[in-house]
Amino acid sequence: MKNLIFIFLLAITIAVVGCDSNDDDQPTLLEGTKWKLAGIVDVETGNLKVLEPEDCDKCYTLTFDTKNTFTTNSASNGLSGNYKVDYEKKSIYFTNLMGTERGELGDGNLWWSFFYLIEYFSLQENELKLYYNENFNYLFFKQVQL
Repeated sequence: MKNLIFIFLLAITIAVVGCDSNDDDQPTLLEGTKWKLAGIVDVETGNLKVLEPEDCDKCYTLTFDTKNTFTTNSASNGLSGNYKVDYEKKSIYFTNLMGTERGELGDGNLWWSFFYLIEYFSLQENELKLYYNENFNYLFFKQVQL
């Protein structure tokens, strides 16, 4: 009888803990990864627009430093902040944006505007897509080693 009670209590404990949907239980697939923008894709046409300057290694990179913080660079400025991701819904939001404000080169101002628009993502092996404009466009990234 004691074994039956113990098994019953164990089952209840597992059920309660298993049902606790806490943000801390989310997987951390983006944490500790770095990405380089390949370009902006128009979903309908498949056209890829490459941002200027093209020959800049640090430009248009996105690093997910921790489970909820990120850093990024354009040609002239750096930006950091927080992100919130839901891997089940494939949603991602960037918040608490802070950065430098030097005169921007190339498509830097366009780059900064995306962080207010992105809502969804797709992550496959070494490719990351950040969708905006009601999923008609996305930023297409390739993973780079830290």
